Amino acid sequence: MPVTFEWEPGKYFILRTGEESRKSSASCRQVLMFRPSFTYQDSDGMHVVEWHTDSSEARWKEIQGQAAVSGTQRLQRGS
Repeated sequence: MPVTFEWEPGKYFILRTGEESRKSSASCRQVLMFRPSFTYQDSDGMHVVEWHTDSSEARWKEIQGQAAVSGTQRLQRGS
């Protein structure tokens, strides 16, 4: 299963997997020590989970505006 991540220390962590993996996201949650902000399926068919320490509101709006993104689910409110 393909797995990639993108990380900007102090701002965000994005996990992309070839299929939904609660085990992978739960492991990342334990390491990061806070809940993810939202989850969705991207235009490449990857399952994406994003954690944000900054305000995730702008990113949430960006994702909502993408027609190729599906299954968006907000897991915690941005500040």
